[in-house]
Amino acid sequence: MSDTITSGIAWIDRQWGPFTVGTNTNNKYEWFSMQADRPNAVLGQPQTPSEYNIWQIYSDTTSVPFQPEWRMVSSVFPDDSQDTSYSFFYERTGYWHDVTNSKYYSSKWRLIEPKHGVNIDMTPKIANQIINVTLFKFWEGTTTLKGTVNNLPITGVGFAELVSSHNSNILLPSVPQGLSVAPNVNHCSLNWSASIAGTYPIGGYRIFRSRDTSGYWQYIASTPNLTYDDYTVTPDSSYYYTVTSFDNQTATSASDYAHPVSALLLGINSVSNNNSFNISPNPSKGKFNVQVNKFENVQIKIYDILGECVYQQIGKYVNLQIDLSTAPNGIYFLHLKTEQGSATKKIVVMK
Repeated sequence: MSDTITSGIAWIDRQWGPFTVGTNTNNKYEWFSMQADRPNAVLGQPQTPSEYNIWQIYSDTTSVPFQPEWRMVSSVFPDDSQDTSYSFFYERTGYWHDVTNSKYYSSKWRLIEPKHGVNIDMTPKIANQIINVTLFKFWEGTTTLKGTVNNLPITGVGFAELVSSHNSNILLPSVPQGLSVAPNVNHCSLNWSASIAGTYPIGGYRIFRSRDTSGYWQYIASTPNLTYDDYTVTPDSSYYYTVTSFDNQTATSASDYAHPVSALLLGINSVSNNNSFNISPNPSKGKFNVQVNKFENVQIKIYDILGECVYQQIGKYVNLQIDLSTAPNGIYFLHLKTEQGSATKKIVVMK
């Protein structure tokens, strides 16, 4: 196998400050490096990657104060712009037990940086990556990345160096249950049940959204409540939502994502006359005739009750036939969009 490397990113590990790692028990930190790119990027082709270096220093009370000198992320974005900030969330979403040394290390992580649409999950490639040096032991190894940057999907690789460890396991808050999403005229309303606290009390919940269930979640907001109204939706669109819980510590631990729930927003810019098109027969065995009032550009999408698009067609029509004869029996929603607006009607497949 041969390849030509045409672009890449490297890092230099430099440490500074009035501390000596390994000999002073209060000098504990977690450091992470991430290199992300578009999913399925091909090695050897010029890429537009992004890079993140995260530095978190633990105080003598095992907290990470929300101050620049204790926590920072240095970022390089796909457009080559750079930023250093301490306005981000960094959550530990799993812990690993080193049975040999009776220590616990964080073992999964989530970076959320709302300003640039960043939500990245990090997973170790190997659980046991303990480094044993003369003065002390620490965890250091490679990770894989999946998430969003600028609210667009990315994957990548990373590296973690964990000098901070724990003498006992830290239990995560439970995954929120009972998530429901109700679409309204101009927003989606979310409700869920309270999570069960882990080692520490619940600090709140975070809301995420995506166009599908592939796991590339866009961060939307945080709330201490069990409800949230999302007004950032786009008309005539379908979404999937999920929620996580987090504890009240500055060195935050958080749950996994809740089971995603779909939401379908249709007819937000509805035409004033919903008789702008007719469907017959309805119900039918799967074949429907659609008659539009005048010859114009028409976009038709049909969704099932879960919000999945099962049929779509675009063109100039007055009459057209839609064939759903292979679709299961049930209720569907036919959404028609023209230059004048949009409207939705329920259709029923009954064989």
